[in-house]
Amino acid sequence: SLRITCPVGNRLRAVEWAGAETWFGPKLLLDPREERPLPGGPSRGLGIQYVRFDVPEGAAAGICRFYLRLFGATAEVGREGRRPVCVVWLGHHQSLQFAEALPGEPPVRRYDGHHVALYTNDFAAVYERSREAGLVWNNPRFPHLRYDSLAHALRHSEFRLKDLTDPDTGELLYTLEHEVRSVMHPGFSCRHWIAAEGEAAKEMVGDYPTTPASPAFPDREEL
Repeated sequence: SLRITCPVGNRLRAVEWAGAETWFGPKLLLDPREERPLPGGPSRGLGIQYVRFDVPEGAAAGICRFYLRLFGATAEVGREGRRPVCVVWLGHHQSLQFAEALPGEPPVRRYDGHHVALYTNDFAAVYERSREAGLVWNNPRFPHLRYDSLAHALRHSEFRLKDLTDPDTGELLYTLEHEVRSVMHPGFSCRHWIAAEGEAAKEMVGDYPTTPASPAFPDREEL
């Protein structure tokens, strides 16, 4: 593998993919020779397999519950040696990973405003669950984008939240801005999969999975 550190400290690892040649995304197979690339042309890379975040000790299980109950995502907690890790599956090949700090390690870095963008087929329901939990957030950097109601969120095909809380206790576990997008968002590169008319237009046509092909941890913890 090739290990890279960017100027602001993000650590990247480039590895050879052993599976079928496919871009990573919401279909099991996305042939780079046939699918439409994002603006800028086809990439020689197949995608980012996972993004890992360092989180405080004791946060992994609650973060998994957050994604399970708010997004209906598949999430699991396992261990890498002594380190608990929450893995949240996105599509077939990708995941978000939240790795706990171990006792004696340096504290988790202060949040600096970075964000992730996620697409969901269940946009309205995810918005309503987020609103009921008091998690919908208007980023002051974008005063023209407000998400005070479902109508506002549908108008923009997105909403934002940044507080990852434990649904069992309400405890704030981690801060990470999420730009939650519907599949009707103009930035969704696979809109050509979406039916053109009627109720079907709200759903993406494809083989979007409900569970990953295999768990990250055979002996995962119960949540």
